[in-house]
Amino acid sequence: MKNWEFRFFLPGEKREDDGKTFGLTASECYPADAAMTVLGEAFGGSYESVLSGLERYAADAKETIYSAMILFRENVGNEAFIKAFSALFPGVPCAGGTAAQTEEHGPRVLPGEGEVAVMLVGEPTQVFAGNVHEKKGSVMIECDGRYVDRIDGMDAAEWYRRQAARYTDGTVCYEQLTLSEDNGKNVHFTERDGRLYANAALDTEEIELRFSTRKGAQEAANRFANTPKTIVFGCAGVNTLLDERVTIGEGSLIGFLFSEVVTLGGKPAFANLMLSKIVFGGEPKQSQS
Repeated sequence: MKNWEFRFFLPGEKREDDGKTFGLTASECYPADAAMTVLGEAFGGSYESVLSGLERYAADAKETIYSAMILFRENVGNEAFIKAFSALFPGVPCAGGTAAQTEEHGPRVLPGEGEVAVMLVGEPTQVFAGNVHEKKGSVMIECDGRYVDRIDGMDAAEWYRRQAARYTDGTVCYEQLTLSEDNGKNVHFTERDGRLYANAALDTEEIELRFSTRKGAQEAANRFANTPKTIVFGCAGVNTLLDERVTIGEGSLIGFLFSEVVTLGGKPAFANLMLSKIVFGGEPKQSQS
């Protein structure tokens, strides 16, 4: 293991793959040009090559692995990769997410400039997941793969319109009104081919309806992120609900991404519209807020 510099950086920003930087592009990040030194073993490249490297490392690793950061370039194959990682390192809590991009500049992850970068953290850490949306009840969904066709027996698009009339000004906002699994894992919906599409896997038919006001999202994000020496991974969708910058702790940094890696109930998962963080120092444990 060696010391790496963890950084968030903006799409289009000139950041070299210098063999000592571990990080990814974020839609917004602060403090400006901040970095945190992290002791760990890093792997970068394609899914296949990174998993091969991790498998070799796991076979004869002598160092203690306290946690892991998983950084994806795109939202493809994420669940399968996390499942494979957890099989190699069972019980290791994870945080991270998917790189942001713009129309002009694509997503980047370092090191490797590949599909994924993983750091096995070799110093005491605590990993937490946060959901800024409040539970409002349970619903039943009917899915065709990632497409949600019906919710509580109603056409999904019509169901969302009725919920928007109840909770907002009638405008459907998939960032404010979402669905989650019972462990708190949020899913962000978009419309694709005229149908409701889930941007993360839904592993159960009974789902929780969740909603957040702008004030509630700001307060929840501030509470979650305000810990010292912390790397906070936030969702760009959550950031659209915030009226001001999130309050972070001394020596901490935050970046907003296009999906999140969270640990819920001791198991890493791929999620949307959430926050995750890795806190350095203290007694290692895994938890959720």
